[in-house]
Amino acid sequence: MTRNFMSRIPDLDRTASSNLDVLREEACRMLGPLVLSIALLATSFCGPQYLALAEVPQSPPETYFLDDSGLLAKSQISFLEQGLSSLRDTSGFNVRYVNVRSLGFEISPQEYAAQLFEQWNLGSKDVLVVSSTKLAKAAIVAGSEAQKILVPEITESIASATYALPAGQERYTSAAADVVNRLIPILKGEKDPGPPRVTQESASGTFKSKEDTKEGRGKAIKVVGILLVLSFVIPFIQYWWYVKDQ
Repeated sequence: MTRNFMSRIPDLDRTASSNLDVLREEACRMLGPLVLSIALLATSFCGPQYLALAEVPQSPPETYFLDDSGLLAKSQISFLEQGLSSLRDTSGFNVRYVNVRSLGFEISPQEYAAQLFEQWNLGSKDVLVVSSTKLAKAAIVAGSEAQKILVPEITESIASATYALPAGQERYTSAAADVVNRLIPILKGEKDPGPPRVTQESASGTFKSKEDTKEGRGKAIKVVGILLVLSFVIPFIQYWWYVKDQ
């Protein structure tokens, strides 16, 4: 009897090993797509989706526009660049426009623009516009000569009204065009066209504040964490239910 029992031990080992192999294969089959989906979801919620200063060209690009978001219509950009080229030829003022999707939570558009202005070693007649489509905010930094025309009241109005109102309605190309079309006559010494003729209240609810965005990001992280735990637990429960009667 002992001999019979001992002879069955290899069969038991092979059975256990086979069950473990089945468990591993089943877990991999079920976990693979879930883990991949959750990783992509986590990246979309939590991953860096902004253009870091280290990723910006170390010197100003040859074009007037740098659109990292890919949300601006290329045909419109080409048209606006013609106007900026004419502005430089007639007045000497050089306007550069950088559009990004997001700047992250650690830096404001004004800080980003100031650092990029210094990184590019821009001059007294240079003007740098930085806009964020996700934040629906913009900032303007100007050299010493341009500051004589672009006084703080004008730059703040362009950032808070000319850009923010259409951008808050997700009309990003129109927002960029409005900014450029307002800057050009001002820098030519002509009358300021002023901001769009709409009330601030009409756009006050079109985009989230920084606090709301942070709160939403925190909730997203919790959801991703729960999904990740479930993706590991559910397959094992399913496998246990499958083999418990066998």
